[in-house]
Amino acid sequence: MERWTASEALGVRLKAQQLIAHSARTPQELVGELAAVQAQDFYGALWAVGQRTGSNAVEVGSAFNTGELIRTHLLRPTWHFVAAEDLRWLLLLTGHRVQRFNGTMYRKLGLEPVHFRRANKVFERELTGARALDRTALSTALQRARIDVSEMRLIHLLMDAELTGLLCSGPRNGKQFTYMLLEERVPKAKAMAKEEALLELARRYFRTRGPATLHDFAWWSGLTVSDGKKAMAALGKEFAEVMIDDRAYRMPREAEPVPLPKHTARLLPNYDEYAIGFKDRRLIHDPSTVASAPRSTAGSLRHMMVIDGRVAGTWDSPANAGDVLVSPFGALSSPVKKAVNQEIGRYRTFLGL
Repeated sequence: MERWTASEALGVRLKAQQLIAHSARTPQELVGELAAVQAQDFYGALWAVGQRTGSNAVEVGSAFNTGELIRTHLLRPTWHFVAAEDLRWLLLLTGHRVQRFNGTMYRKLGLEPVHFRRANKVFERELTGARALDRTALSTALQRARIDVSEMRLIHLLMDAELTGLLCSGPRNGKQFTYMLLEERVPKAKAMAKEEALLELARRYFRTRGPATLHDFAWWSGLTVSDGKKAMAALGKEFAEVMIDDRAYRMPREAEPVPLPKHTARLLPNYDEYAIGFKDRRLIHDPSTVASAPRSTAGSLRHMMVIDGRVAGTWDSPANAGDVLVSPFGALSSPVKKAVNQEIGRYRTFLGL
């Protein structure tokens, strides 16, 4: 089995995730290639897509408002951007897994199938006709129907409706997020059986995040390691194994080591796929750098400053105003400072400043 260095592996990941080269032309194309982009931080997810395509915030936001990108719950119990044409098969494959995870909270809140059925009737009545309503309006409608929305019940009634394919995101109304009926928002697409969907998800994951392990895939997808093994067995001709630090990783068979460009700086948003896409994130952390980082930020998934493929600090832009505060874990050389300033410029351009 071939052996690679961590740096070679990170070069492949940066290229595959289009952080050092763009191949996707549109936000929808990029998200489709990645299969999903974690998006509970909506503005951060816009930047995650924008920096991989060269699109600005208005263009990515427009793709969301027109329904080319859908923001919903799947894979794991959190928001993700997905391309509209991929929504149904991803729900088919992973929706029941998220429901199983949510079961504990459903029981704690006393939510039973009858409550979900009653809520869904309200959602259908209020949203039929391609209407888009925000959470406050839907909460009011549920309360009129004498459905309890206290504590976390509203959130879980809405999430269940997403996971079962009734609701999905609509266009934003100012700063408010809305919901629409999936059947009225998302055009029909080619149906997939679960087995076909599993292979497609595994293929996209390892092509855009490899080298990665089966445990990485299971963590990210919300599926099992056994599902990953099954997929790799069926896709065997497409993927190969490589050893990195005495661990076996999977990657596209045709992939070759990519030398890391020196002084490459990236300001990644909260929960960026470069980190959240992996259960084991040791490759992206330089042990000596992490050791010198503040305990509150070492290993964090929030606003990572990545230098030459590894986390070298954090950054923040209060209120997304374009003013960027950088907090490196150690001293930065002059060439790295220049690269970071260039990245700040890219971020300000993304915001339209």
